[in-house]
Amino acid sequence: MIQNQSTQQIHSPQQQVRTISFTPGQIFQGKVLKLFPNHLASLQINGMKMTGVLEAALIAGERYWFEVKESKGLPRLKVLEYRSNQSQVANQQQASSIADLLRHLGASHIKEAETVITAFQRQGLSFSRDMIQASSQLLNHSSLPSDETMKLIGQMVQRNLPLTPAVFDAYWSHGNTEDLSVQLQSLIKLLSESSDSRSKQWLQQLQSIMQASTVSKSSHSPIQQLFITALSEGINEEQSARMILQRLGVHLNQEELIQALRSQQSYHAFGLNQANGGEGRQKNEFITFISQMRNSEIASFIRQISNHRSLEAIESRLNSLHSETLSQGERHLLMQLYGGERSRMQMPQFQLLGSLLGFDYEQVLMKNLQANELTPLTSAQQNLKAMLLTMQQQNGMTDLQTVASTIVNKLTAQQLLSHEQLGAFHQYVFSIPLQLGAFHTNMTMQWEGQKSEDGQLNPDYCRILFYLTLEHLQETVVDVMIQNRIVSVTIHNEHDQPHSLISLLTPTLRNALQQKEYQLLSVNWKKLNEVEQKQQTSDQNYSTYRGVDVRI
Repeated sequence: MIQNQSTQQIHSPQQQVRTISFTPGQIFQGKVLKLFPNHLASLQINGMKMTGVLEAALIAGERYWFEVKESKGLPRLKVLEYRSNQSQVANQQQASSIADLLRHLGASHIKEAETVITAFQRQGLSFSRDMIQASSQLLNHSSLPSDETMKLIGQMVQRNLPLTPAVFDAYWSHGNTEDLSVQLQSLIKLLSESSDSRSKQWLQQLQSIMQASTVSKSSHSPIQQLFITALSEGINEEQSARMILQRLGVHLNQEELIQALRSQQSYHAFGLNQANGGEGRQKNEFITFISQMRNSEIASFIRQISNHRSLEAIESRLNSLHSETLSQGERHLLMQLYGGERSRMQMPQFQLLGSLLGFDYEQVLMKNLQANELTPLTSAQQNLKAMLLTMQQQNGMTDLQTVASTIVNKLTAQQLLSHEQLGAFHQYVFSIPLQLGAFHTNMTMQWEGQKSEDGQLNPDYCRILFYLTLEHLQETVVDVMIQNRIVSVTIHNEHDQPHSLISLLTPTLRNALQQKEYQLLSVNWKKLNEVEQKQQTSDQNYSTYRGVDVRI
């Protein structure tokens, strides 16, 4: 599963350029490699070497606990007199060393603190007194096994995340709960079944947010457009439209098609008068009627004129025509039907949708505090996260509180993991719910690249990946590489490549990119299993700037 694999990557930080940076108060265990005059020593820490100024005489080859006293220049290290001689009984020596260290730290949760230090030592992590205390509290807070809890805490430390229960719950939820779209549908169902007046208000607000995530079309469907073209006089595509209708099993001439439209129940309600106007005017009215037919009316009309075939069967047949031998006129019309449909699609405004979901909720609150505005958020500032936090405070609504808390954790995790920087390279990841017609799914978008001199994301050189599950194609990854505004697109999917359909739609993509001053270089299709076989090798050679990485 794409989602499972992507969250595994987020919870397993990729190998990066390994550096050592210390702050006063940090504690770590290291091995003394070599001693130098003036209290200098070469140390090995988690496989890396460093030089520090020591405050005590040491023995080369031994392992010691060190506390950073000063981090500027050469780190000045205080030696905590608990060395670990590996020639002695390892377990006893380690237990004694950790026990002595705990006494030095004055830890209050001895059992939990010992588990924390042992795990940090095994993971090669440095720590402070506060980190031991916070991690011990998380061990008591978590219902997970201690080794799994410490694994998550170690990852949080590597990502410099706050060691608080709220952040821990959010971090865990990112890879262990359902997609946001599934959770929101559960919330909608719960609210719709409630008789509480507050639930009705929340339901309306949630539905308006979901409406912003809907991929809608501002015009009619390809089937509607096909009928309209078949009824249109004096255009080149009229004959091609009728030929395509015949391939779909609709063997009616223009007059028979009009008679079938007149027999529709909604025809008379539409207010047409077949006795008024000439033939051309009547056809224009029929075209208007078709363009305003609802989906259920189109389905009924299709069953009547195609020997009781369903709308879904006709649409599926139309979608498969591109792979058959067609006339030049038919193929050109198909390109118009599908290319035109996609050009009319209204995609969600991702920045607006992110605000509606509450990705900037804390930022808005901070701005209000800085401006000394202590009033509640305005209706324009209300978002999903604010609404969910309100739900969490409601008494007597346990099921609603549970679902709301789960979604809050999901949103918080996205906020925490949305951006990572390594050197000059930035990586942004966000996941949003999408509604494609009646189909609900989740789309994750990942942007990798550098920023330009003005601090904005550089659109000329970058890589953008889209991860989503589609209704028919299922798991799909679209990998967009942009070099000097030259675009290469690679689609990863388990199905065989639809050569004819890609050829049909590529001109539409090329024209759309040209309008944005980009040039399309290629569109490729690769199977996901082929990608997975090459993934480990390519990952090792890819680059060193990978942190929050949602990849197959």
